[in-house]
Amino acid sequence: MKLTKLSLFAALSALVGAGCDKSATPDSRSTVPYALTSQTVAHFHWLGKKQLAVTTNAASLMRIWNQPESAAVEAQALDKLSTAPWRLLPHVATTNSTVAAPRLRSLLDDCVQAESYFEVRAATNQPVEIAFAIQLSADRAALWQTNLAAVLESLTGLRTEPTEKGWTLKKHELPNRIELTRVGGWVVVGIGQDQNALFGDFVARILRDHTPITRASADFWAEGSVDLPRLIEAFKLDWRLPGNLSKIAFNYMGDGQNLQTRGTLNFSQPLALPLEPWNVPTNLIRGGIGSFTALRGLAPWLGSQKIWRDLDLGPAPNQLFVWAGHGIPMQTLFAFPEADATNRLAQITNSLLQKVSPRLVAQRSGQLEASTDFAGLSWTGLPFLVPYLRPFEGFIYGGFFTAPVGRSGLPPQMLMELNRTNTFYYDWELTGPRIESWIYIGQTLRLTFHKSQLPPSPALDWLQANRQTLGNCVTVATRSGADQLAFSRTSAGVGFTAFELHLLADWLVSADFPAGLNTTRGRVPTVKPGKGALPPTAPASR
Repeated sequence: MKLTKLSLFAALSALVGAGCDKSATPDSRSTVPYALTSQTVAHFHWLGKKQLAVTTNAASLMRIWNQPESAAVEAQALDKLSTAPWRLLPHVATTNSTVAAPRLRSLLDDCVQAESYFEVRAATNQPVEIAFAIQLSADRAALWQTNLAAVLESLTGLRTEPTEKGWTLKKHELPNRIELTRVGGWVVVGIGQDQNALFGDFVARILRDHTPITRASADFWAEGSVDLPRLIEAFKLDWRLPGNLSKIAFNYMGDGQNLQTRGTLNFSQPLALPLEPWNVPTNLIRGGIGSFTALRGLAPWLGSQKIWRDLDLGPAPNQLFVWAGHGIPMQTLFAFPEADATNRLAQITNSLLQKVSPRLVAQRSGQLEASTDFAGLSWTGLPFLVPYLRPFEGFIYGGFFTAPVGRSGLPPQMLMELNRTNTFYYDWELTGPRIESWIYIGQTLRLTFHKSQLPPSPALDWLQANRQTLGNCVTVATRSGADQLAFSRTSAGVGFTAFELHLLADWLVSADFPAGLNTTRGRVPTVKPGKGALPPTAPASR
C-alpha cells in the first residue's frame, strides 16, 4: 500500500509538472491514439516542454509559459511535490529526507521538460504492473539512476541492488519489486510483483521502435485515459465515483493561436439526461456580457442530492443559466425556468428562511430575509455582496448584485450553438476579465464563510499578470451515446476557464499540496462580526 501511494505520487508529479498549461478540439481521430491492451487501466503521454518549444502550433502557449510568473508557479509546484512523499504519506521511512527531497526535485524538472509515458496494467486476479518511461540525455539518465535510488532508499529504508544498466529494489510486501534500466535513450522504471511484464514490454518497444509509445498521431501534446472502477479495484482505493462514471479519455493539442481539448466520459449505465428544448432567459440578459453558461438535463442529478432533499425545495429545475456582466467584476447572475415563478419562489423562500438562515446567523455569515420591496429573498449582512432571488417572466433569477433587465445581450451564434439536439452544456467566457471577477468573488466568499484567503503567491501573481492576456474560451459538452458524454474546448489562452484557474491557484498554495485546497486547509482569518474587507491580494478596480 505504501508503494501504491508512492507510484500515484509519481504519476501526479508527471501530470502536474507537465499538464498545467495545455489543452484539444473535435476531429476524426481517436481520443486514445495508442494501441492499448485490454489489461491497461490507465495511461498518460506527455510530449515534453522541449518539443513544444520547437513546435510552431505551440507558439501562443509558449509565450505564456515563458513568462517569469509562469516559471515561478512551476517552481512552486515542483518544490512542494518534491517534499510531498515525506510530508503526506504515513508510515514511510524518513532516512535522509532532507537530502533525498532535493534529489527528487531535480527529477521533476525532467518530467516537465522531456517526453514521457506512463501506463498501469491490471489483469484479472493478477498484481498491478506499473511502468514509466522518460526520454533523457546520457547525463540526465545517469542522474535518474542515482537520484531515484536515493529517494527510494530514503522512503523505504532499503538499498537498491545494481544491475547491468540500472538497479533493482526488492521488498517483502506487495508490490515487491521496483526496477530501473536505461535503454535506447530512455529511462524505464517499473513497479510490480516478481516479474513485471509491462516493464519488459516497455523495454522491448524501445529496442524495436526506439520509443515505448505506439503513435497513431504525432499531433497530440498530451493525452491519456483511465478506467476508474478497475483502477480503484487494482489499488484498493477508498474512492467514491460520481454517478456511474466508468472511463475517461482526453487529449490536448494546439493550432498556433488556440489550445483545444477533447475528451469522452463513459458510464456503466445509460444516462438519465432529459434534454427538452432550451428555454433561454433572453429578456434577463443585457449586452456587454463577459461569460455565459447554459446547462440542461440537470433535474435527475440535482433532485437526487441530499442537500436538495433536506432543504425541501420541491422539484429540481432541469435547466440553469449563468452569465456575467463585462466590466463589473462581481456582477454574476443566474436563472432557471419556472412556470409559476412567484409561488415557487415563495415556497423556496419559506424553506430557506427556516433551514438555512439560522445556520448563517450562527456562523456570523449574514442572514436571509424575505424582501419587502420585491417578491423574493435577500441575503443581508455580507461585505460587498447583496445576493438575492427574484421572479421574472417565467424564471427565478438571482445574483450577487441587482442588475436591470433589458434586451438580449447574447450574440446569435451562442443561441445557434444551443440548437444542437444533443448539447447539454455550453460555456463561453472572456477568460482574462473573468479572472479578475473570480478573485473578487472568491475572496469575498472566503471572508463571508470565514475561510482562508487566497494569499500573495506565485499563483496569484500569475493570475494578475494574465488578466489582459487570456481571450475567449468555449466549452461544449454533448450526449454522444446512451452511456457516453463528449466534451470539447477551444481556448485562446492556456486551456482552462477563469474559475478552473482560480481553483488551481487555491490548490497550488495549499500547505498540504497536492492534498486539498488552501481555502479548506489554510489558516482561517479572524474577523469581527459585521466587519471585513477584501485583502490586498484583490486587484484594484479599473
